[in-house]
Amino acid sequence: VKIPVILQESKIKGPSVFCQGKQGRFTLPQWPTTDFIWEIDGNPYHQMLVLTDQRNEIVVDGMAPGTYTLSVRYRNTLIDGGTCEGIAKMKFEVVENVEIKTDLPLTVCTNTNKVFSTTTGISVSWEITLGGNVIHTAYGSSMSYDFPTGGTYVITANNNGCISEPVVVEVIAKPVITGTISGPNKVCLSVPYTYQ
Repeated sequence: VKIPVILQESKIKGPSVFCQGKQGRFTLPQWPTTDFIWEIDGNPYHQMLVLTDQRNEIVVDGMAPGTYTLSVRYRNTLIDGGTCEGIAKMKFEVVENVEIKTDLPLTVCTNTNKVFSTTTGISVSWEITLGGNVIHTAYGSSMSYDFPTGGTYVITANNNGCISEPVVVEVIAKPVITGTISGPNKVCLSVPYTYQ
């Protein structure tokens, strides 16, 4: 015979940090005949709570950045006439998403300087890659970069693990003309000329 052991204080399993717009899944052990009441900041009807088909788990929508307290009260309806109960709590943080802003165009010539910043002004870790290799990093609410060679550059911003949508900058190398062009210096209107 299996007898469930219901703890008076249990530990919630789930992420302590996740990104705005993403979801976090939180669970307690799956005790039989146990009711669970999940709450965020003491509110069992909090708009970020998403019920699942398993009573011992809850999904939290990361709607707004901030620090929250997730708690769950549980009661086994079979043991000791329903008096076997407990509570578990944990803090979690929803981290603000990052969006990069920069001026157009996103196709530029070599040695063009571009400035990238976050739309909200928060400090982030910046990363520029070229051909899959990291070629530049910085930290702050903005970053500027002179693109020294041609290629496809990918710029991202990272806020505590929440990575922005990439901004792609195409850099065109300035053409180098070698040799000379020969032909007449003075021309007449409507007369074709050949230059070599």
